Amino acid sequence: MEKGNYKELTAKIVDDLAVYVDKHFKYEEDYFREFGYEESMSHLALHEIFRDRVTEFKAQVPFMETTLPLKMMKFLREWFVGHIITEDKKYVKL
Repeated sequence: MEKGNYKELTAKIVDDLAVYVDKHFKYEEDYFREFGYEESMSHLALHEIFRDRVTEFKAQVPFMETTLPLKMMKFLREWFVGHIITEDKKYVKL
């Protein structure tokens, strides 16, 4: 794969991730309000950390080193496993 295409593909992945995250987090946040989830403030803070990290990835794409996709994959794996297994399971009982 050519280096330019690699950056374009990574940019598209990060953009798609940002769109998905906004939709998913909005759904969760509406759910928290609807059911009065008591730990919503701490959970929303975690969402902001994730959004900030995605924004950082977007900013890094134009100057991307080959390690950026690996850093993103590591972060996403840790987030999805840790966040979903730990944090999201807390509100499943609502």
